[in-house]
Amino acid sequence: MSAFCLVQAAWAQVAPVDITVQLVPPYTSRIVDYVSPGNEKLRIIALQRDLTQASYRFFLRMEVSVNGQVLFRTSRNWQPTPITVAPGTPVILDGADLQAYFDANHLDFVNFNRDRYVANPNLPEGYTSICFTAYDYSRPDVAVSQNNCGNYFLALPEPPMLNYPACGMQVRALMPQQVIFSWVPMNMGNAAAQSTVYELSVYENRDNRNPNDIVQNVAPIYTTRTSATTVVYGPGEPILQTGFNYVWRVQAVDEKGQQAFKNNGFSQPCYFTYSTDSSVNWNNAQPLKIYALAMTEKNAKIGWQPDKDISYDKYTVYYRKQGNDNNWFNNTLTDTVFFVSNLEANTTYETRVQGIKGASSGMYSDIVHFTTPQKKVVDCKESAGILAAYNGKPYTRGMHNDIVHYGTFELTLDNIQQGQPGYYSGTGTVTIPFMLGMTFSVTFNNIQIDDAMQVTAGEVIFDSEGVDKWLASTQTVNTVIKNLSDGIKQLLNSTVNGDDKAWIKLEEQVKELAKQELPQVLNDSLNSALQQMDNARTAYAEAKQAYSNATTPEAKQAAQDKMDAAEKQFNDSKKTIDTLEQQKAEMANNVTKYMLKAIKQLKAEVDALQKDNASTPKSATTNNEAADDVAVVILRKTTITGNSGIDNLEDLSKARLKTIASKYFILVNSLFSYYGENDKPSFEDDNAIKGKELVKYAIDLYQQKVPEQELVQKLHDKLQTMLITISKQL
Repeated sequence: MSAFCLVQAAWAQVAPVDITVQLVPPYTSRIVDYVSPGNEKLRIIALQRDLTQASYRFFLRMEVSVNGQVLFRTSRNWQPTPITVAPGTPVILDGADLQAYFDANHLDFVNFNRDRYVANPNLPEGYTSICFTAYDYSRPDVAVSQNNCGNYFLALPEPPMLNYPACGMQVRALMPQQVIFSWVPMNMGNAAAQSTVYELSVYENRDNRNPNDIVQNVAPIYTTRTSATTVVYGPGEPILQTGFNYVWRVQAVDEKGQQAFKNNGFSQPCYFTYSTDSSVNWNNAQPLKIYALAMTEKNAKIGWQPDKDISYDKYTVYYRKQGNDNNWFNNTLTDTVFFVSNLEANTTYETRVQGIKGASSGMYSDIVHFTTPQKKVVDCKESAGILAAYNGKPYTRGMHNDIVHYGTFELTLDNIQQGQPGYYSGTGTVTIPFMLGMTFSVTFNNIQIDDAMQVTAGEVIFDSEGVDKWLASTQTVNTVIKNLSDGIKQLLNSTVNGDDKAWIKLEEQVKELAKQELPQVLNDSLNSALQQMDNARTAYAEAKQAYSNATTPEAKQAAQDKMDAAEKQFNDSKKTIDTLEQQKAEMANNVTKYMLKAIKQLKAEVDALQKDNASTPKSATTNNEAADDVAVVILRKTTITGNSGIDNLEDLSKARLKTIASKYFILVNSLFSYYGENDKPSFEDDNAIKGKELVKYAIDLYQQKVPEQELVQKLHDKLQTMLITISKQL
């Protein structure tokens, strides 16, 4: 073997240089924030590991990617200034030290437009990786460090949400002139919120054109800038003509120039009619006072007080998961209370309401939040618990697939018949989380349900063959199930012009499976790729329609070019998705050793406690304690940390605790026997310990750079809670 090969082999084992990339929040899209003098938002720490040399010279190459797509990387035609590092003395680069790496003249652009970068050197939003690798300065093609990345997720703040005048409403003309414009800032949690100002623009719309067309092509009749969220448009401003339509919008601007917004900070434009015919003085309108309460992990109650001055015909209530990227759901009703069901447990939602009078809508209420509680861990051998007290209002809208609560169980209604108001008979299903999501068939006769969707009287009878069947079906074996791999295969076989309904169904299924199986970083990447595929499908459909409507060869060619571009975008996104499982497998492999350490820690604890039990002489027991009751003490020692889901053990009898303890020991020993000596264990396919959930949890901790000892302890606690919970059911 040549000396060169020997050196390469040595470097493959221990890289001469260690590179660490650090990114400091709050994160920003502006390149200048990373490379300005004195700035430490991006920091590179280099350390020499080869102690045989007095010093070492190397240079760095950079690669920047967003959502798995490389945007740009250091050009091979440019060799940066050498960096010299000595053993034991780290070299730190930040601010101006890194400026040359982001110079457009030193970059090769891959999936990013060079001219756009030069004109506006900002990174797009999404999951961003800034990676560096060290190369030997004398041999530019020889890497002397591992590739190291700093990662963050950047979501640009939303532009303001227009409140009043609401879109399409009639505004009553007053003398003297007065219209109050108001909007809701959507970046209050952002670091730049204190330096944000708002520019209000009002446009005249004489020809009733599309508001988007107006703001793009017509000069405003009025513009003002303010740090407030309201503007009183009074008699000193340009006169508004009765019967005319007007368009208005608001732009959020960071005065310090340090924050970009989605859509360049522009809200969606809204129009209103300035009229003397309005029967309602909307200028006196106030936002409705709204409240929201999570009643169970699936259901919530949203209510509001009627306006004392305006008698609304109906109301539209909106709700969504917290976060600007989530879609609003809405329902229109005449009541002032709305019950929403099929929510997710342990999730924060936000809601708002808007009154409607005739053809006009009032202003939105404030947004309020509510959080659904965590799912309860219940015991199948115990009763469902005390039924909820009847609130005096029967649930009269019972439908197929409604989810109601029977004590601590979730009951999904199937074939039902309604008797007296609020009373139901029929069949349904109950899903029990601690039994790995197993569904039991049930029947019920004349149960009472109130409008909080709680069973308040009656009995639900389980038709299942019982726990024995469940135990037989959840052995620690690899099980063939419908999983994310199947969904990804179907995505990769899909086409940009495929059936819309089939695509929507497939996309929903893949997203749901991804939430269960993918760590957050890969789930974000998948959702971004799916969004790009959605956009490509929409663009393709529009271009296809334009092609059909085209009357000239030039128009047809332009439409064909757009179709080709959309198809390329669709296929490029598929390439991103194609790598997800490989990335996930690599991440799972990284955390396997920590999971094995957690299992071995459980085994060591059980061995030590059982040894203590065996060595305890019977004469040492006093009063009513027998020697075999030491198992009770052992179990309480094991759960002294008070992990969630097992903190009610003190309420159980000693005999019951002894039974649980002995079964817990058996489970720990079985788990260790199966995995402890396995060189290549596969946890994900193990349904008995919720393998997919466990691996996802471990990867998320690993990605958060949780220290190894803490990571192992968290996995230990999670496994311990799970095994004791199962022991209680056996």
